[in-house]
Amino acid sequence: MSWYEKVNQGSNHLNAQIRLAVILDYQGQLDKAIEHLHNVSVDNNEDKLSLAQVEVELLIEHKRYDEVMIVYNQALKANSNNINLLFSRAILADQMGNLKQFEQDLRHILEINP
Repeated sequence: MSWYEKVNQGSNHLNAQIRLAVILDYQGQLDKAIEHLHNVSVDNNEDKLSLAQVEVELLIEHKRYDEVMIVYNQALKANSNNINLLFSRAILADQMGNLKQFEQDLRHILEINP
């Protein structure tokens, strides 16, 4: 972990920070891993989405679906037409029994890309 912590800039910065979060989760510190992801400073939307996807994967692994839905909702505020996010949220909504959200997201996807 100490090596990853030393990577605080450059092309490997984001991957090192993501790896740190994964290690924290592996050590049984999911909340600390999520906090770490939230504290990673990134400059572009693509990197923000990468961090959100890692958070989603960690939360799903721990079956914390309500929190996953929150992450998707926040990510979609800045990326309302992102088909991958919409589809992922639709699948989660279906698994959670939220058919209204499921249908709404799928209809939005069809509007974007019929």
